[in-house]
Amino acid sequence: DLAAFATSPNLATRQIARELAYALMHSTEKKITLDFSKIEYASRSFFDELNAAMSQMALLGKTVEFRNLNEDLEKLYNYVKETARSNSSLSYASVANAEMITI
Repeated sequence: DLAAFATSPNLATRQIARELAYALMHSTEKKITLDFSKIEYASRSFFDELNAAMSQMALLGKTVEFRNLNEDLEKLYNYVKETARSNSSLSYASVANAEMITI
């Protein structure tokens, strides 16, 4: 239950996601379910940080499932996952012929 972890129904910072990820990584559970039923708001930063941590958890053989996301949170999380996927698909070969890359 995320409400037991969070101090409010809002998950707004990367720091909260890092703390949650740390707790999940050090859990003995291999299959983890996060219940968002009492969470009203989560930021893009929160989901981005948690999504990155979930990749590391997968390497440890852990799976994380989200339950009871409200419609807005589900849309935002799906957007974050898609953005992360498209950013990770950029390869050196796709930019090797570029004259200049602006970061």
